[in-house]
Amino acid sequence: MDWTWINQFTPSTLCLGNPHDTASCLAPGQAFFNQSRSTTFTNQTSLYPSRTWNLNGFFGPAPLTIQFGHDVQHVGSLSAPVTFMLADMQFPQPGAFPFTGVFGLSPVFKTDNQSTQSTFYQFWKQGVYSSPIMSFLYCYNSTFGNTAPARSLCNGNDALQSLGGYHANFIQPGSLQWYDSVINLQVNIIDIITSPEILNYWALPVTQHLIGNESQPLNKTASGAVFDYASFGRGAPVSVNSYARLVQLTRATPITLDASVAPNNGAQSFHSVPCSKVSKLPSLKYQFGAGTPEWEILPQNYVDKIAISSTQTACVLNVRTLGDGDWIIGNLGETFAKDKVILFDFDKLKIGIADAVRK
Repeated sequence: MDWTWINQFTPSTLCLGNPHDTASCLAPGQAFFNQSRSTTFTNQTSLYPSRTWNLNGFFGPAPLTIQFGHDVQHVGSLSAPVTFMLADMQFPQPGAFPFTGVFGLSPVFKTDNQSTQSTFYQFWKQGVYSSPIMSFLYCYNSTFGNTAPARSLCNGNDALQSLGGYHANFIQPGSLQWYDSVINLQVNIIDIITSPEILNYWALPVTQHLIGNESQPLNKTASGAVFDYASFGRGAPVSVNSYARLVQLTRATPITLDASVAPNNGAQSFHSVPCSKVSKLPSLKYQFGAGTPEWEILPQNYVDKIAISSTQTACVLNVRTLGDGDWIIGNLGETFAKDKVILFDFDKLKIGIADAVRK
């Protein structure tokens, strides 16, 4: 599942537009949908022309090309006919993808046709789901002994993504706040860069960013945050300047990490702190509208304990910067979602944030 992608991306037999030359593009072992074997499949290229993104979050600068089709989609015991994306690979895979598709869950605008509507949205519009709301609970393992949502709530898994409603008993009473999702034009400039651009993101304005109780400067032109729990959502979002201030306040020291153990894929350098001092570090706080609550990331949640060798462990500030200078945009993902429930309302285009129940 991907909060930042439109519709559903599905590997298919297509290779350079040819449905009969699959082996020239797909690596051995890659699972794919063979549309020619489906008796209910309909090609929709005459209705929705193929699309190509030359910059994209899937393959970087390599082209992401798709065609559109229509078929019956199954989600558990539910099913409905939907429009979806068939991958039309334009280059040989270096290896099989670690997934069999991308279940996009981006917001749907009123002007969007089915080519940019998620499977969940299409199911809801057909009455398959009774509610337009989806929710996310992260049942992470606590590193420093702070209370965390019980893994039993996620059936022993790392997280639980609910479609067509949410579990009210997962939420601390009175903590749920709803916000209007906004369009953030900075996303395609410095964050999730796609060409042509995509603006279907769950996003909020950031009206305040604090380290402890110390307010940090915001960009005067635009300050916002995008919800992305995938790789771009790992690490607490901070600006370049607020990261420097955090390093100063925590007396963190530089540390060089191999990419294989780095806590996130941001371009910033990393710093470590004494593991014994983590509970005394300041929280990172964010406000998404004047007069609304401040949502915090506890230090136990933005510091990762990392094994950097067989004998050495370091406590690293897991923060991620975007842009330059003061805050302009950040990604709210799994680091932010620890101890919270995140909800998206596809009908009202609202984002819900709530405190999750603890053990």
